[in-house]
Amino acid sequence: MWRKGLIGTLLIMMLAACDSNEQQPESVPPVINTEVIPVLQERTSPEQLAQLYQDQALQVVDVSEIEQEGASVLSLTFSVPLEPEQNFAQKVHVVDSKSGKLDGAWELSDDLLELRMRHIPPNRQLIISVDAGLVAVNQ
Repeated sequence: MWRKGLIGTLLIMMLAACDSNEQQPESVPPVINTEVIPVLQERTSPEQLAQLYQDQALQVVDVSEIEQEGASVLSLTFSVPLEPEQNFAQKVHVVDSKSGKLDGAWELSDDLLELRMRHIPPNRQLIISVDAGLVAVNQ
């Protein structure tokens, strides 16, 4: 079970990103992530995805609050694409620690790696849980 204060986390991330007065030498090259991330084509079949991710375990790799079309959106990113033909509301739960379960529907991104819930109320302490029965394309 995850407990996350989204606004507090975003504030901490924004503060961490603030520029200090120290000057970095210009000769330092930027850090480049050399990890190869597969680029999914628009028409990748479920069988191809299952093969591409065959030995990878399903994990939540990121929980973030993002802005989309002017509204706050809760975003859960997974390590393996999710099987699109399942009821996400039965397996992924979001509860406000003070007022209870949040209303809203989960939307799966086109690449099947991200679940989103729109219109998250501000200044809330959210508890996010993902049940073990969530199905990835490689299962």
